Amino acid sequence: MLPRKPPLPSPLKVIRTIHPVMKRQVRRLPFPLLRVPIESLMRGALQEAMENGELQFLRGRWLQIHIEDMKLKLNITLGARGPILVQSEVEPDVIVSGRFKQFILLADSSNDPDALFFQRKIKVEGDTEMGLLVKNTLFASEKPIWIQHIVRKLDELGDVLDPSY
Repeated sequence: MLPRKPPLPSPLKVIRTIHPVMKRQVRRLPFPLLRVPIESLMRGALQEAMENGELQFLRGRWLQIHIEDMKLKLNITLGARGPILVQSEVEPDVIVSGRFKQFILLADSSNDPDALFFQRKIKVEGDTEMGLLVKNTLFASEKPIWIQHIVRKLDELGDVLDPSY
């Protein structure tokens, strides 16, 4: 009688096993692979705020988004066509940090951004006034339907990949 081979793990189990490794490796992606889609999403999500001049506080200043569990730091300022992401080291005026899940919750218009800040799930360091402008302009504004759809799908994917997420 031949020895029994152990059953293959389910695809979901395999994905959950490699997910933490993949999440940490995002920061190793070539910068243009991150920059182009992130800038495009920001321009789409913040188009109305740009048209109303609500993002002028970013001109000549730096916002750093630090996604702690991905060890990823995104440096953002305002350019002629909208928010731009740079790879070089900058001295940020304000740093907004937290885990990926918390940023997904911030991007979802159905969540209260104040609760995440007051619960210290999202932390703000640096220029307090600019931090409030970031929270009120970037995270509290109504997002287009397509952005809301992407955010919901990312949240669902996160729940599948990591139930403790």
